[in-house]
Amino acid sequence: MSEWKRATHVALAAAVCGWGSLAWGQAGQPAPGDTPRAKPLRRTPASSPSQAKPPTLKFPLEADAVVAELDQRHVNAISGYSFCPPVKTQRLREYTSASRVSWIRIQEKTGALIWALSVYQNQVAVDKENVDPNVLAKVLAGRLRQQERFDVEKHELGKVGHLRAIHFRGRTGIDWERQTWVVTQPGNFLVFRIAGPAELDKRLDGLLDKCLETLRLIDVKEVRQNRRNDLAAGAGALGPVTADKLAAAIRPEAQWYLLTYQGKNAGFMRVVESARPLSGVEGYAVRAWTMVEVPKLPVRLLRREMFVSQDRKVERWLDQWQTGGDKKAENGAETGLVQDDRLVCEVDPGGGQKMQVHEYDLRDKADYYLPRALGMLLPRLVDLGKPAGYAFVTYNGAKNAFEIRSFAVVGPASVMMGDAQVQAVKVTDRSSDDVEPATVYLSPAGDLLRMESPDGLVMELSSAAAVRKAYPKADAIVKALGL
Repeated sequence: MSEWKRATHVALAAAVCGWGSLAWGQAGQPAPGDTPRAKPLRRTPASSPSQAKPPTLKFPLEADAVVAELDQRHVNAISGYSFCPPVKTQRLREYTSASRVSWIRIQEKTGALIWALSVYQNQVAVDKENVDPNVLAKVLAGRLRQQERFDVEKHELGKVGHLRAIHFRGRTGIDWERQTWVVTQPGNFLVFRIAGPAELDKRLDGLLDKCLETLRLIDVKEVRQNRRNDLAAGAGALGPVTADKLAAAIRPEAQWYLLTYQGKNAGFMRVVESARPLSGVEGYAVRAWTMVEVPKLPVRLLRREMFVSQDRKVERWLDQWQTGGDKKAENGAETGLVQDDRLVCEVDPGGGQKMQVHEYDLRDKADYYLPRALGMLLPRLVDLGKPAGYAFVTYNGAKNAFEIRSFAVVGPASVMMGDAQVQAVKVTDRSSDDVEPATVYLSPAGDLLRMESPDGLVMELSSAAAVRKAYPKADAIVKALGL
């Protein structure tokens, strides 16, 4: 996730994906002026495992349990497809070799799962020249019964657009299920799976048909070529970053931002940047404090500390998060160190889960690797005077995955800031290939004016006075998180 977007949006991702709740604990916070060290946090009572049972679905189901409308297009450049998923769903991302992505519909009054739609890739060894579709369908139906306990009641051959497909319908326990296997190449399939209560079978069946009508394949070769070009541009942008240029990119005064969601206040963010050494190494630090409060979700707090040396060879970071408060608060943390082309990251997911330690050799990514502090300063380090695309390699400890951040300069634009229209530079910032980009408006000098995430969260440059007016305890919250 891009650093601007991560700082405001990691809470929402955590709430949906469940990798760790945003949490704060006194243990493990660095002393003022110090730098985070990669060591485990001590447990606090707030991070003990929850014994609560999963919510139970309540019947009868609401009339809008299935809404036959589609949301904005989801693009998965890695897997080479795009389509429009249903509205009123939450997206989950599973980081497996199959690149599974899911959309779930939650019952608002109970929090229980009503139904789910998943999309993933699958391969089956077949005779590419003389495969009989009916024989293949029967073989796959047998495997689904054996491996997934999906009792296929019937299957049929069909098409999704111009692509051949096999539709399977049946039961998984008491639930109804449908899987559509779309042939992208002989032996390669894009699988759409939708499942939910039997009483919703016809509505879910029709909803999946509607989603499949929007399916489009992407030329992965073209995407890879564009990526190579953008990575080269990214490496070129990072190469000439000098100490003087970094020093000029630093804004010593504190920066404040207000967050809104669907037109209502949704939190705030404070950012402080400084040039300072770490263990005798000259470099730059960026610190950020964020509170996110979205209706029907617990308040989330996040503190981040990021350091990068002038030559980009040393990096340290610390993220600490909390969701909820009082006895129900949950917390976790992530610490990282890059030195001598080695990356070491420790993740405390919270909830009593085991500490995770990851280590990687960065030598093959060194030219493209973007340290987190530079990610925050990136708009001030690239040329905003002309349209251009840049790509960088970033590391996400929560997912334990390297991602491609794509940063594209679109061109001059205007944006409303309060009651005034301000001239700006429009850019798009995509944290990884499988997410929609954020739309960002920058000043000509690269300062963030406004960021719009695809799901409606907006971050806008503000004054400290305006933030304090909306959140009278803003300074106390920042102080409590640790200065």
